[in-house]
Amino acid sequence: MLWLYKLVSDPEWAEILTIMFFGMVCLSYLSFVWGNAKKTNKRLSTFQWGQIYFLAIMVFLSTILIFGKFIVPENSDKLLGMLHVDDLLRKATIQFQKLLLPIIRSLM
Repeated sequence: MLWLYKLVSDPEWAEILTIMFFGMVCLSYLSFVWGNAKKTNKRLSTFQWGQIYFLAIMVFLSTILIFGKFIVPENSDKLLGMLHVDDLLRKATIQFQKLLLPIIRSLM
């Protein structure tokens, strides 16, 4: 637990974990929409196709950012700046830490 607490409290790792969390949420909802359409054997509506394309792009970008953080962190930061999501990611990371650190602390 101490290792997990140190991992989440470090800003760089917390940023990576936030991107992973966002990507997994997008991937799970994408799987939910696609799976329901396949189980009911119905065609997807235009709105559902839009959701699937948007979520697939978000999963793709989060995967690129995660691998970019590991391989070339400065280029990943430039990509975040170019997409104008660096401040949004910083705020989301702080909220992620505020949520997760007390939970981990209470489990220790």
